[in-house]
Amino acid sequence: TGITIDSLTSPDLDDGVHIEELGEEVMETLYIIASPTEIIDPNSAIDTEAIQRATSIYFGESHMYHMLPNLISTNIASL
Repeated sequence: TGITIDSLTSPDLDDGVHIEELGEEVMETLYIIASPTEIIDPNSAIDTEAIQRATSIYFGESHMYHMLPNLISTNIASL
């Protein structure tokens, strides 16, 4: 079973937990964090901008300042 640990109103679902029963008294727990490093080239314009921004900032539900372009943050790199 896998679930996101982001809030219900989060536009980018990039953190999750997966728990699976492997046997009697044996459970596997995976902590999942989306990593855009697979799709962004180092030293590219997007990489440079993301380094300058350093993080995403949320001002309530309607105002967001993403570290990465919206298409990547809320779609391509979203779980």
